[in-house]
Amino acid sequence: MLLHNHIISSLARPIRLSLHFCHFRSKSRSYCVVSEMGRQVLQSKTKKLANFRLCNVSSYATEILEIIAEKPVFHALVIPGNPGAVLFYKEFVESLYEWLGGSVSVTAVGHISHTKKDSERGRLFSLQEQIDHKIDFIKHELQNKQVPIILVGHSIGAYMCIEMFKRNQEQVLYYIGLYPFLALDLQSQKQSIIGKIAAAHVRTVFVLIIFPTSLLLLSNGCLYGTQLGLVGASTRPMSPVVSVVLSSIVASLGFLPSWALRLIVSKSVGKSWSSTAVEVTCSHLTKARILNLLFFYFFLSKLAIVCGLSTIYNEGSYSLCMHVIRKFYVGNLQFHTMRNVLFMAMTEFKKLSETPDWTFMREKHHRIAFLFGIDDHWGPLQMYEEISRQVPDISLSLEREGHTHAFSCTEVGSTWVAHHVANLIKNQISSSTH
Repeated sequence: MLLHNHIISSLARPIRLSLHFCHFRSKSRSYCVVSEMGRQVLQSKTKKLANFRLCNVSSYATEILEIIAEKPVFHALVIPGNPGAVLFYKEFVESLYEWLGGSVSVTAVGHISHTKKDSERGRLFSLQEQIDHKIDFIKHELQNKQVPIILVGHSIGAYMCIEMFKRNQEQVLYYIGLYPFLALDLQSQKQSIIGKIAAAHVRTVFVLIIFPTSLLLLSNGCLYGTQLGLVGASTRPMSPVVSVVLSSIVASLGFLPSWALRLIVSKSVGKSWSSTAVEVTCSHLTKARILNLLFFYFFLSKLAIVCGLSTIYNEGSYSLCMHVIRKFYVGNLQFHTMRNVLFMAMTEFKKLSETPDWTFMREKHHRIAFLFGIDDHWGPLQMYEEISRQVPDISLSLEREGHTHAFSCTEVGSTWVAHHVANLIKNQISSSTH
């Protein structure tokens, strides 16, 4: 009780401003609107920037994005979707810290081998291994039992946090699932396509002609890069000419200067994205220039053979080029990142074919909250309604502001969701003291 009183007294003043912004329609369901005034107040403050670092967790290099409070009353642990690139959550982490008045530490933990900094010698990590990795992070980095943990999971991260909650019920004070991916939606065509892609990449050696510096596929619902980069995403043969043409288009992106890549991203898939999201995406488009050259030569060789111009590019040079490319491919961190993203997605689809653990949710309903979107194929309204039926007293919110599943890619989305999360935390702590 003393701990709860200390927490609520620490949060009361900074959170009081946000009480006017969340309107509850029923006992456990809310439709929240962030006012323009509240957003201006937040932006007018001197924002504390998140710190990025690499952390060794159980011998695995792990990307961490964090803001540590001087005397934290609790620790908000953010688990991203797939892939787990924490830099996409920069605005969210910083906004959440501000909305909570600077009295709460906020940390986003990346997934193993989902970025260029942690290749882990080519090993692939399943969904369960990623969950175990987050449990190890808590054991090694958040050892102070006096500082309770609030789990905030996005997309598949919401499922991961549920599993983490089960295994650490004493230290976890509260759980919040954002646009949660909790079970497969058999009616979703997008889920079906990505599931087939993830499964196909394991069955074949070279199934994806993905330009490793030109595409980042997020199984949480967004494509960073261009969909043209996805060629031969099944085990069925594709026309060599089509494969060459499409892959060459993607290959050409690797030769563009940084300003041109930034322009393409910001004018296409990143029209509404924050500058941070655009920069993170462009960083994946500008790596491995040597590999780009090899691929370009490979595609010319392939096209020449298809067109019967073997005197220019004979089979020998084609085979040699292919051999070198494969060698580069195996060691290229961008390619390995994609392999881990897809491998994790494949294990997600296997695990999430099971029914959610309704028993656990009923037992802990007073410590669980979900935020769903109106049009989200990973967290569809069918799941929203199913949770409502299975766990009637659980806290369910429906976002109607038009933010997407990838809310963290926009400043307005990050700010809105961070504000909503801060309100949930404040209300939870307030209710737990009564």
